[in-house]
Amino acid sequence: MNSLPPLFASSGQMEQQFSDGLAAMLEQHQGLGVYILVLANAAYDKALWTQLSAPLAARHSALSAAMTRMLRHNQNLHEPDDDVMVFLKLQVIGFEHLQTGQSRNAGPWQLSFNPIRALRPPRISGQKFDRLSRPFDPTGFHFNKAFLAKENLWQGTLVDKPVRLLYNKFPFARLHGLLLQNQNASLRKCSPLNSMTGPGMSAHGRPYRG
Repeated sequence: MNSLPPLFASSGQMEQQFSDGLAAMLEQHQGLGVYILVLANAAYDKALWTQLSAPLAARHSALSAAMTRMLRHNQNLHEPDDDVMVFLKLQVIGFEHLQTGQSRNAGPWQLSFNPIRALRPPRISGQKFDRLSRPFDPTGFHFNKAFLAKENLWQGTLVDKPVRLLYNKFPFARLHGLLLQNQNASLRKCSPLNSMTGPGMSAHGRPYRG
C-alpha cells in the first residue's frame, strides 16, 4: 500500500501547510481574487484570523486606495466583475466590522456560518440545467484555467492518480479544499464517481467552485 504524502500524514501538517500557503499567496499576489480567497479562509478559522488579519487589513486598505484612484480617473480595473462586486460589498461593510465564522449546536446539528461566504456571487448556481452530465466546455469554467495555478495547496500523486488540491475561495468548513484528479483531461461535467477509488476522493468534473 502506498504511503500518504506528508501533507496528509497528520492534521497538524495539513494545518501548517494550509496556513503557510495562504500567507505566501497573499504576499506574492496582489489581485482581488487572492485577497478574497485568503480573507474568506481566515475568517472561518480563529487561528488563521489571528495570523492573517493584520496583513489582510493592510491589503484591503491598499486595494481600496488603488481602486478608488482608478475609478476616479476612469481607468479599467482589470479584475473580474465578480471579484469587484465582492470587494465593493466588503468596502461598504468596512474591514474593521467584518465578522469571523460562527457556529452553534441546534439539537443533533452543528450549524456554521461564514459571513464572507455570504458575499459569494451566484455564478453557475443561478443557471438552469436539463441534465446531470454535460460535455466539457472549454469556454466555461473548468479547473485547468491558468489563473488557478496560484490557488494550489498541493499537487502530486494519490492512490496512483495525479491530483491537485486547491483552496476553496468561499469555504464552508475548516481546511476546506477541492481535490481534483486528471484536471487536464477535459472530462465531462459530473464524471463517474468510480473513476477514482479510495476514502475521501472526489471525481473531477465538479461544475462549480464551492
